[in-house]
Amino acid sequence: MLCDDCVERIRKDSLSNFRKDHPKAIDPELWVENEGVIFKREGDTAVPEDILYIPMEIRYHEKNRKGNVKSKKYKVNVIASYCPFCGKKLTKEE
Repeated sequence: MLCDDCVERIRKDSLSNFRKDHPKAIDPELWVENEGVIFKREGDTAVPEDILYIPMEIRYHEKNRKGNVKSKKYKVNVIASYCPFCGKKLTKEE
């Protein structure tokens, strides 16, 4: 279904992109709330769609104008039907 290291690469790249976009962030940490596959209904059964769903939260600290350090959160939801790295379709062709 997914590349073996697909989710781990998404974690690393997401944190790297966050650091580029938020250079003042202090000690950012990425939290993956969970990982899942979306299901569809076929008759009386639920069949996996092979769609990757990863809700993530980046927790970090940042200094405000007064120089005080404040905790912040940045949420990202990733949904993909293709592998974000190799381009392989995750859903089987019908």
